[in-house]
Amino acid sequence: MAYLDHNHSHKRLAGVTGVALVHIVLAIGLTAGLAIKYVEPKPITETGGWQVPIPTPTPTETPTATNDPVIVDRTSQPLPPIPVPTSSATPLPPTPHDPPTGPTQTGGEATEGGPIAPPQPPQPTYTPRPPVPANGPAGWVTNDDYPRIAIQREYEGTVVYQVDVSVDGRVQACRVASTSGHDVLDQEACRRIQRRARFRPATDRTGAMVAGTYRGSVSWQIPD
Repeated sequence: MAYLDHNHSHKRLAGVTGVALVHIVLAIGLTAGLAIKYVEPKPITETGGWQVPIPTPTPTETPTATNDPVIVDRTSQPLPPIPVPTSSATPLPPTPHDPPTGPTQTGGEATEGGPIAPPQPPQPTYTPRPPVPANGPAGWVTNDDYPRIAIQREYEGTVVYQVDVSVDGRVQACRVASTSGHDVLDQEACRRIQRRARFRPATDRTGAMVAGTYRGSVSWQIPD
């Protein structure tokens, strides 16, 4: 009997110890369950592995630029030295923008300290032309103009005349350059020419109309 009681005591002690261990394990598991966050595993993919969740990065704030002026404190920085001009300084050469100081001449008129005047194109020149009769000398003096007294006295002769022509082509004056020998014939010739003659004015080397002179002659012959 004593042996049986001793064996029974050992079995009872082992049962109490097992119950105590079970309670300890449950207490530890309950404590761990409260501290550990349960993560549900992803289902198995076609590749046969588990999808491990990737933690999402926390966005960080990016500093934004502002329009506030940046103030730099220059009170502590030394100022550069100011150059002091001296009387022995060498003058700088003139820049290309400085005008010339003396007369220059390059294909144009010389100027004092100014730009060079461009050469002027040559002016066209013309051959000077004397006055030209516009209505023909043949009609200036005719047989109908023969003085009656010259016919009666049978005066004949050739008178050479010279007239002054203005810029409008009119005769200003008539002079006898060579007489016919009879004043009546000379005067009648100048009187008719000064009244009837018209000219195209003379021109100079520039083509401008100028006054000029014209010389001609009249032959007086008594008509049959």
